[in-house]
Amino acid sequence: MYRARDLRDNRKVGLRVPDPDHGAALGAERLLKEIVVTARLQLPKPPPFNSGNANGLQYYVMSFVERETLRAQRDRERQLRQRTGGGP
Repeated sequence: MYRARDLRDNRKVGLRVPDPDHGAALGAERLLKEIVVTARLQLPKPPPFNSGNANGLQYYVMSFVERETLRAQRDRERQLRQRTGGGP
């Protein structure tokens, strides 16, 4: 998942591009099914905006949700555990 900017609307978007090796193993049909399922979910955020293929890479574009990175969350939780004497 990448943070990107939609040049048409000048808005932040999420860009999902599966790893080429992984995508080749699963096939384009799997990604298309993922897009269809995601679009049908009743989530508080909008469904995917767009999808396609660029230079042989499948992708889809969705709304960008600003949040803490996994690395920052992990580091924060590690610091909390160290302060409270809990776990590794």
